[in-house]
Amino acid sequence: MIFLIADFLLQFFSQLYNNQNKSYIIKYGTGGRRLRYSQYFLATLNTKVDVMLLPTGYNSNQPPSTEKFCDYDQCSILLDTEDSRQVLICGHAYHSDCLKILNFVCLSCTNYFCDGIKKLSQNFIDRLSKGTLEESKDDEGEIIVDEDEDNDIFEIDELGETLLAQEKFFHSLSLF
Repeated sequence: MIFLIADFLLQFFSQLYNNQNKSYIIKYGTGGRRLRYSQYFLATLNTKVDVMLLPTGYNSNQPPSTEKFCDYDQCSILLDTEDSRQVLICGHAYHSDCLKILNFVCLSCTNYFCDGIKKLSQNFIDRLSKGTLEESKDDEGEIIVDEDEDNDIFEIDELGETLLAQEKFFHSLSLF
């Protein structure tokens, strides 16, 4: 059994080595239309994979580089050793010194997540605002006045707290 596993792994890694730089990104479908989500052709596995199944780095605006090792834009290291190389879980790779300059954070993926959070938050707030405005108007567009004064005060306080929470949230996001 051990020999079968060893033989399989040897063949697999041999194929992996022979297929270096043969994998590629697919952005257009068979009809020439741009795909909503890109796909990658993985040569060793001889299969297409949706980009959403790959690590985060492949979904960001700057996918991991196939041209050079370090994904830091301002990398000036020409000669390096295996010890100084680090590949992150997102798929981006950096030299140890470059990663230290970046405060041990992958900027491409951080920006990808921050942009996504801002977009989702804004969509959520838009939906909340739309729902609040639509509920407060009748069919003719006139504002409906509730006769229960205590209830109105509670709703105004609740809306004010919501707006304050939104303002604090967006201030926190702007710090990124």
